Amino acid sequence: MEAASAKTWVTSARVSACLALLLFFGTSGLAKANEPAASLGVLDLPAYVSELNRWGEALGQVKQNPVEATALRKQLPPAWSVTVEGQHYEVPTEWLREELEAIEKNPKSAASCETIQRRIHAMRAEALDIAAMPAYSAAEARQKLDAILKRSEFRRVHAPTWADELRERIILWIWRLLDRLFGGAGVPPATSRILVWILISAASIVLVVRMVRRLMARQGTVTLSLERSQQATKSWQQRVREAFAAAERGDFRQAIRLSYWAGVCRLEELGLWKTDRTRTHREYLRLLPSSHPQRDTFSDITLRFERVWYAGEQSSAEDFALVVKNLERLGCVFHSKLATERS
Repeated sequence: MEAASAKTWVTSARVSACLALLLFFGTSGLAKANEPAASLGVLDLPAYVSELNRWGEALGQVKQNPVEATALRKQLPPAWSVTVEGQHYEVPTEWLREELEAIEKNPKSAASCETIQRRIHAMRAEALDIAAMPAYSAAEARQKLDAILKRSEFRRVHAPTWADELRERIILWIWRLLDRLFGGAGVPPATSRILVWILISAASIVLVVRMVRRLMARQGTVTLSLERSQQATKSWQQRVREAFAAAERGDFRQAIRLSYWAGVCRLEELGLWKTDRTRTHREYLRLLPSSHPQRDTFSDITLRFERVWYAGEQSSAEDFALVVKNLERLGCVFHSKLATERS
């Protein structure tokens, strides 16, 4: 009888111990779930990435079991404190708290966990990008910034000029004047703003009109002459005389230009074209067939003229003498005085 009683007592003791252990672990887990989130302290970049990974996985569990949103919200700190290379950042978590509270109120909205997870993953990707960025010293960073600011898209970016500041002052003065005039009359701000821009536009138009009138008064009456240019009617002999006169003054650049037009007039005299000042030099050259005996000579005159007149090359008496020699090949017979001057 005593053995049976002892056996019964041992069994009761074992059951009581098991119940006590279950009660202990159950209350511990509940306390941990309901425990307010302790501050994680300052996180470095790898720890911050790990924290984001943990929250991404936890949100996946909330999607399966919306009841866990409450415990998860209580673990959420007000912000994640992150330090990267001596720089301290505060990453707010208020948005995540609001999302979890919305799931608590409406468990059916747990499907939004996928959107939250995508945002968490985007934050993780940004953190990894920062980790992969090379470290720059202050001098290197400044040098890189200067190189970026020298690009063409930043050339027009500048600090406000005196004209900008003057325009701002004028607009502010007009705004204050209108505010005094219409402020007491209950005019809406939008209407006042429209009136400001109307006055500014009107003042600008008046200013432009006065400037145009003044410019037109200075220029006087402009007449359009439809007569043929006197320059186009000159013969090659006249142009050659002008060329030698320019050479005597030491202006070989002008002398070569006049010699080129003498060649154009000489070829017109031979019936190859009609002189037209609207044609370019290359268009004149293209009018000569490649098989024409005068093409190479005129091409050399054109090339020397373009180099001296348009390319800005230095010209000399030797250059002018070569052009004159080519004019002779085109059939220009110079007066004995010109030949003497050329020699």
